[in-house]
Amino acid sequence: MGDIADYYMDIAMEELAQFEAENHFRREAVEKMEKDYMMGVLKWNTQHDGKIMVTKMTEIHLENTIAYIKRTYKSEEVSEKWIELLGYELEKRK
Repeated sequence: MGDIADYYMDIAMEELAQFEAENHFRREAVEKMEKDYMMGVLKWNTQHDGKIMVTKMTEIHLENTIAYIKRTYKSEEVSEKWIELLGYELEKRK
């Protein structure tokens, strides 16, 4: 191919590699979240740079966190998994 075609092919390949790496990272993050939740050690990062175990969050804190995620983050695999797990924790308590 010509120089310009090679250049655009390189850009496309870099973007594809980045996309695949991001997908892999998201899958790993979701798998780790599920594993941590099942082990009872999943932690949420608070607004004051602290961490709290999901099992120690109050019901209102769970509800507010779910609302925050829905309001703040676009629909993607990781945010949807947070909503699912926090919702499951909330339902377990009712």
